[in-house]
Amino acid sequence: MEELKLKLKQQIIEALNLQDTKPEDIDDNAPCLAKASGSTASIRWN
Repeated sequence: MEELKLKLKQQIIEALNLQDTKPEDIDDNAPCLAKASGSTASIRWN
């Protein structure tokens, strides 16, 4: 399971071009989707 989490975090970082972000910077328990105005969803990392 840990390997899957790491792979997912790496893919998110790559897809969003988050150059200064490392997989360990992303909290496993942080929500990645948050409701924005209206029905739009946005990615939110704490």
